[in-house]
Amino acid sequence: MPGPFVRFLLLPLALTAAALSVGTARADMIITPVDFCPLAPADHTVNSAFPHFYASSDTSYANTACGRYILDVYAFPGTGTLTLDGYPESLGELGMPACFGLTAHLTVYSRGLLAAAFTRIKSATFKGVWSDDPPGPAPPGCSLAQTSGDPSSQFEFGLVPGLYGGKTYRLAAAAKTTILGQTTTLPVTVGMSCTSPIAPICLP
Repeated sequence: MPGPFVRFLLLPLALTAAALSVGTARADMIITPVDFCPLAPADHTVNSAFPHFYASSDTSYANTACGRYILDVYAFPGTGTLTLDGYPESLGELGMPACFGLTAHLTVYSRGLLAAAFTRIKSATFKGVWSDDPPGPAPPGCSLAQTSGDPSSQFEFGLVPGLYGGKTYRLAAAAKTTILGQTTTLPVTVGMSCTSPIAPICLP
C-alpha cells in the first residue's frame, strides 16, 4: 500500500485525468438546436386555390422563437402541383457587397389532414451571386444560387387525391447579409402557386 505522501501525489493526477475525461466527453457531444418553427404561429395562412405572395416588410421575424417568416398553405386534395418559394424582398436592389454577403434559408414542413404536428421535409441554403452581365435584358444585379440542401426543384409538391389527401405545407424563410463582419437581417417574401386541371383546386 502506498504511503500518505505517495497518495497525496496521486490524488491531483487522478483529479486531472477525470477532468480531462469529462472535457473530452463534452467536446464529443453534439448539441442539436431545438427547432421551434413547427410550433410557431404562422404569419399567413392560405389555401391552394389562388397564388399568394407576402412580404415581411420588416425583420421582426428574426426576433421570434422560430427566427423565420412563416407561410402556411392548405393544399386541397386532387391532381396538380403546389410550388413554394421564398427569397429576400429586396434581392434586385442589393448592391454588390450586400449580394456577396447574402445568405437565404428555406425550410418546408408538412402536416397531413389527421396529423397533430408539422414534420420537416425539405430545406435549402442559398448564397448571393453578383452578375455584371446577366442573360437577356436584365440589368447587372444579384441573384441566388443554391449551395446546400434539397434541390430547389423539389419545392414542388404533387397534390394527393382522395378524401384524406388534403395537407398543410409550412414554408419558413429567412435572409441576412454580412458586410465587413456586420450581419444584417433582411426582409423576405414567401409565396405559393398551384397548377391543376381541376379549377376549384387551383385557379390562375
